Amino acid sequence: KSDFPVNEVRDAIGDTAYLTNQSDAWSIFDVDGANSRAVLERICQLDLASEVFPPDAASPMAMEHIAAIVIRTGDNRFRLMAISSYCGSFLHAIETSIANIS
Repeated sequence: KSDFPVNEVRDAIGDTAYLTNQSDAWSIFDVDGANSRAVLERICQLDLASEVFPPDAASPMAMEHIAAIVIRTGDNRFRLMAISSYCGSFLHAIETSIANIS
């Protein structure tokens, strides 16, 4: 389905809402490894401790003044999503944080 999941949602709820697929409007970065929490603690205001933010948890927030979504995909894995027009700035923030903990 080219509009996935828009078509599935439309099939489920009918014409009760306007739906649009914006999946290509996001830049997605995966931060993975033993130092992933340390990297994110410099730019993320969430408490990323496992007992507070367990795997499969997700939260919208601002990172370096950029609207983002953080998803914990594993013990030391996080998926970061930001609007694609901020891709360069968002990547710079992540890379700078990595450089500062290395």
